[in-house]
Amino acid sequence: MKQKMKYVGFLFLLCVAITSCNNAGKKQEAQQVEITPIFSEEDTAEVVRLTTEYLDHLQKKEFDLALQMLNHMQNDSVKALSEQEQEDLKQQYHTFPVLSYKIEGITLNDERNTEVAYSVEFFKKQAGQEDFPNTMSFRLNPQKINGT
Repeated sequence: MKQKMKYVGFLFLLCVAITSCNNAGKKQEAQQVEITPIFSEEDTAEVVRLTTEYLDHLQKKEFDLALQMLNHMQNDSVKALSEQEQEDLKQQYHTFPVLSYKIEGITLNDERNTEVAYSVEFFKKQAGQEDFPNTMSFRLNPQKINGT
């Protein structure tokens, strides 16, 4: 293992040396790159609002309303859930009811790489059940399509 690490370290230093030698004779100019944010503060608030609305529907057992909020991406197109997908999700909703929920985190990297992590409590712990987990974690991947 030590030999392997030494070899990797040597290759890294060699690459750095070659790169710096190639650039030694060139005048370096600082370039400013303007980064335009893809998501605004309003976008983040909207993601939180929609996620809360979805989880509220689940908590109230309004499964059809919750399902209407879900779609999936297929070849850069937004597609409605199939009947089978809806039935599978309804079964999941019945098996693991949402008694309470918590939005754990939101990651907004770009239009196609977003994630909302949340956990749900699906049963109340009784005395003696302290060791039994009563929460599950899930992920949603909201996407901004055509600027919306």
